[in-house]
Amino acid sequence: MSECNPPTEPEAAQPGQTRLRDCPAWTYLLQEFYGIYARGSAGGSKAIRSHRKRVVQGI
Repeated sequence: MSECNPPTEPEAAQPGQTRLRDCPAWTYLLQEFYGIYARGSAGGSKAIRSHRKRVVQGI
């Protein structure tokens, strides 16, 4: 992952301070999406359930 860029707006330029918008936590966001996907509905068809099961087990 790349390093965070310091804030460029004058109102956000506090020394040593970064904001979430300057350095989003992509790993956290992806973990949340994965959790939603893993716990979500598997759909109604056998093919969809089978695919979701393979995806969840493969990660």
